[in-house]
Amino acid sequence: MWNAIDTYLSTHLLADLGAAGAYVTLQIKSVNNTDQWTPDGWALPAITFNGSDMQVEARVHMDGRMHHDNLYPYVLAAVTAADTQATARQQAKTMAMRLQAFARDHYTVGGVAVGGEVVTYLQLMNVEILVFPIKASKIRFYGIARAEINIYSAI
Repeated sequence: MWNAIDTYLSTHLLADLGAAGAYVTLQIKSVNNTDQWTPDGWALPAITFNGSDMQVEARVHMDGRMHHDNLYPYVLAAVTAADTQATARQQAKTMAMRLQAFARDHYTVGGVAVGGEVVTYLQLMNVEILVFPIKASKIRFYGIARAEINIYSAI
């Protein structure tokens, strides 16, 4: 299921927030599925995401079979770069609202299903804004919108 969710997120984040989407500013140029923080090598604005945990709740259902409700927590980060802290903060807030819209528009995760397991919904849990200097440049800043989402499935 993880691979199917990863593929769904990669495809739809780029489609919705990139050049083919509805936004004319801050169009996403790359989507990176990684747990490594290396924005210096990404085409910005970018989105990075990672899901590396699964929580399982198992119980016997009325049909006498074991059923699992699974939770896949993910972290998404939209990364921009700007010449001032104020602009970086403004861009991060814009991207935060776009991540919220993405979570709202894709709450079913397209009904992704693998081997009898079906995604039931996506829930946006938390969003935060971060601004910090770009290490290689003392006059530019990253603006980051970091969102935590939970993707639930059943099997």
